[in-house]
Amino acid sequence: MIEIGDRVVGKSTGTLTPSTVVAKMVAPYYVAMFNNQMLNQCRWDDLYPDWRDGVVYINKFDEPVKSCTYEEFRAGFEPKIENEKFFTSLKDDNKKVYEDFIRYQYDILPASAIISYPEEDLEIL
Repeated sequence: MIEIGDRVVGKSTGTLTPSTVVAKMVAPYYVAMFNNQMLNQCRWDDLYPDWRDGVVYINKFDEPVKSCTYEEFRAGFEPKIENEKFFTSLKDDNKKVYEDFIRYQYDILPASAIISYPEEDLEIL
């Protein structure tokens, strides 16, 4: 069982950088608090269908990191824009500009020293 103070690493999402567990909360409360920031959770839903019934751990990193990898960001971001006419035509007409746009959106994603993970995604070091 993961405890506050444990050093952990994410198994399937986010960076592989070790962090320290600083808090935990029941997932329904987490969802209620952060419902508008559900980028990682859509990935959590794919990997851990029952995470919303469990515990979410809040972890502190020694240095700020992005909350997800480029691949995770793209997997969550692209479906949000795929039905918008501008992006659909851009993807078809100018693949490089489209790719650069997605990379730019990832690059401006802020880094943070505090990131949350569902219990199933953490491994104690």
